[in-house]
Amino acid sequence: MKSILFLSLAAFVVLFPTEAHASIEFNLRDEVVIEPLDGGTTLTLTNGGITATLTALVDGVEEAGSVFNVTRDGFGINALDGDDTSPNDDTNELDGDQGIESISIVFRC
Repeated sequence: MKSILFLSLAAFVVLFPTEAHASIEFNLRDEVVIEPLDGGTTLTLTNGGITATLTALVDGVEEAGSVFNVTRDGFGINALDGDDTSPNDDTNELDGDQGIESISIVFRC
């Protein structure tokens, strides 16, 4: 598949400290939540005592200069080609134009 457009991501974390269970949602459709992604390589969100850290990756690693890009249509990774932004990269999508773009999400309690 040429590209994957991230419209939303809902992460549910189930905690087992006792018999009680809880669900936590990180709403990445909320513009206020995702705006800090723009131009950054990581974003840390906390909800209900759970922290989620999102990191932009290109070819499985944090690549210098490759950052998240937020537009009115969505968000993705702006992967760089050399020293300049590549005109061939769909910056508001996760694609493979300038390497395989992905997002690492790490959850911590």
